Amino acid sequence: MALPTSGIGTIEDFLAGLRELHIAQWNGDDSYGTLVQLDAASMYNIDIETISNELEGDDKLADVFSNVRSINATIGFGLKSLDILEVLFGTAATSGSGYEQLTISTNAYPYFSVVGKVLGTNTTDEMHIHLPKVKIMDTITFPFGFGEYAKLEIPVKAVAEGDGKVLRFRFYNASTSITIPFA
Repeated sequence: MALPTSGIGTIEDFLAGLRELHIAQWNGDDSYGTLVQLDAASMYNIDIETISNELEGDDKLADVFSNVRSINATIGFGLKSLDILEVLFGTAATSGSGYEQLTISTNAYPYFSVVGKVLGTNTTDEMHIHLPKVKIMDTITFPFGFGEYAKLEIPVKAVAEGDGKVLRFRFYNASTSITIPFA
């Protein structure tokens, strides 16, 4: 796929900021539940974990290989809705007279999908970044305290879907609604 000839992909336009961040239940390769927007999205850090090795022989470096092993990411957002926790923990909220409740058990975390939108500095171009299949992989702290917002930072690890997809970047020349799979 060729990059656009103007806007993102050229030296005159840079990426800046995180405009939207969404999650959805992962149902299988290229199959997802309903997108849930993460309020006050503040972080979508992506680290590509590499596996590599060198072959040495005959007093020289004969060959090297390097492959993507997995993707580690951290998503940050303000906690405002039980819908978000339903996707993250794979459990449904219940309701009663005047309340909603979500109970987290010791069951295995489910796979889910993450997609974010980053704008070009001219604000007409943008990039969508999609991790199709992730799972929570570390401690989550719920920071409830005096004078503090409930702002979560969730560490996740992405693994490949059946056809090897683990991370997707898509550039658009105009403002585009987030969808998964990409339209």
